[in-house]
Amino acid sequence: ENILLEVANNIIRGLLLGYSGLEMKKMSTGMYKTIPALIKITGFFNFLKMLPRFGINYSFPEIGTDEFFISNIAVFPAYRGKKIGLNLLKKAIEIAQEKQLKKLSLYVETNNTHAIEIYRKFGFAETDKIDLPEKYRQHHIYGFCKMIKNIS
Repeated sequence: ENILLEVANNIIRGLLLGYSGLEMKKMSTGMYKTIPALIKITGFFNFLKMLPRFGINYSFPEIGTDEFFISNIAVFPAYRGKKIGLNLLKKAIEIAQEKQLKKLSLYVETNNTHAIEIYRKFGFAETDKIDLPEKYRQHHIYGFCKMIKNIS
């Protein structure tokens, strides 16, 4: 129910993963239960390599209960420029309105200026900017912008 797909001729061209703010709160309280499975899937040493990235989550502002948070949006390279992302965002608005939510929200990396510009054109506005500590820059992650679009 949280994954939207853009499909043509049985080929997935893009996807969007989103959650209500309430669903996000429930998931964050259960994250520690997934650690054993994550270690089993990735292996212990790969899990250790991933740990520094988990700390990033504590840098983000909280997702409001009136928000539909877009966790991931992707359009596969061969299908970019065909308004697939725009269609996915429009579907996200429909779902948010069905859930009686008032906003779409997302985080985008501060150095992803192309995506930021696309979201602005769609009506998103930057509300917060998170500059990450130096230790994350080795992973080429410098910071994030929280962007919100009012839909009510």
